[in-house]
Parts: sequence; structure tokens; C-alpha cells
Amino acid sequence: VLNSICFKGLTPLELNIFFSMIYRLKDNETNEVVLTFDEIKTLSQYDKSRRDPTRFKNHLQNVYNKILKIDFKIETDEVEGFGNLFSHFLISKAEPIITMKVNKEFAYIFNELSIYTSFDLLEYTTLKSTYSKKIFTLIKQFEKTGWVEIKYQEFRELLDIPKSYRQTNINQFVLKPIKEELTPLFKGLTIRKKYGKGRGKPVIGYRFTWKAEINHADDFSKGKQEDLRIKLFNIEHNGELTQKEK
Repeated sequence: VLNSICFKGLTPLELNIFFSMIYRLKDNETNEVVLTFDEIKTLSQYDKSRRDPTRFKNHLQNVYNKILKIDFKIETDEVEGFGNLFSHFLISKAEPIITMKVNKEFAYIFNELSIYTSFDLLEYTTLKSTYSKKIFTLIKQFEKTGWVEIKYQEFRELLDIPKSYRQTNINQFVLKPIKEELTPLFKGLTIRKKYGKGRGKPVIGYRFTWKAEINHADDFSKGKQEDLRIKLFNIEHNGELTQKEK
């Protein structure tokens, strides 16, 4: 579901913060979760040289305000419609913490996040382009298949590509950063345009292919390997340790 949503208006920094928060929510579903500013900063690789707490608080408020404008679809056997992702999102005035709770209608979204590991989040937060971030999550969804196709108009809407962009602009400002940033993360990544018939052979879609993971023999999302990866991640981003201690 998250991969079908355009996170319109969120900057790369705000996306890092948002996905760090929902990563922590994925094992709690509709339970209330309390997060410290430091925890979110660590997970999102927020620049700790920005010591102004007001500035970080503003980032959190921006994330919430922008997410609030996104319609999350509700569909059951009885009803269909739209609602807000969070039932509440509270920023403490007394201490640097936030308290969040997901609306019960959207608990299923967080069940889908079980495929994401702390290492996936670490890779995600290193990406500078919002376009790369969206395709990263899409590839993760289909990682074992080795390919995914997106229709042209869906591609534009999903990545929130400016209406003024022609194919040459898409090549330079969308596809190029995606290829440059994601090739080191997905072996053999290629991007092919699919052309339609008729005059000028218009582009009708894009096909992304990569070397699929066959058996996840070295999958860090399993058992002790994931525990080790989390420990290494926490050590690397522990601001209280010197470089020598790390």
C-alpha cells in the first residue's frame, strides 16, 4: 500500500524521518509508541550538528502536516473511503519525545513492512533523491522477482514528476539519479523504456530489472544475522562513542 502512495511535497530529509518513524511502528501496529528525538535522529541519519531542537521539532511538524494531507484508503466488506494514518501524533513540550498511534484501519499497512530490515532503512536514508527513494521501496517489494514494470502515467504520478517535464527532463533529473544511486544497491540494475505504437513511438512505461536474490542465503533479515546488523547499526550511530571505540 505504501508503494502505491505518492508522498507529495516531502523532502528527502522528511522522508527519512517519516520512514524511520513507521519502521519503529511496524511491530506495534495500533499500540501507542513513544519515540525520543535522538532515536528518530539516529534511525534517519539526521545531521546531529544541527543542535537546535526547535528546528528538528519543525521538521517533525512538517512531516505530520504533509502526511495529514495524504488520503489513505479504507476498504472493507462493508465500507470504502479515506482516513488519516495516525489517530494522534503528539510532540511533548516538556521533553524531546513524540507519541504516536496508528488508526486501527491501517494496521495492515504495517504488516507489509515486515520485509524491511534496519539495514534497508540504513540504505534508504543514504539516498539523496526522492525519486530514488520511491523506486528503492518499490524494488524491495519485488526484490525476489528481479523485475518490475510501471506504466508511464502511473510512474509520473507515483514519483510526483512535474507536469512540465518532457522525456529528456525525465531522463536527466529522474532516471539518471535513480540509476546512479540504486545501482550499487541492486546488482545489475537496468532501466528500459517501453514504447508504444504509432507516430513517434511514445514511451508507455518503464521496466526495472536487477539480479534477484535466489535463496537469501546471506539475508540479514533472519534471526541472529539481523540482530548483528542492528547492533552494528546502533554502534555506528552512537554519538557517545569515539571513532576509536566504535
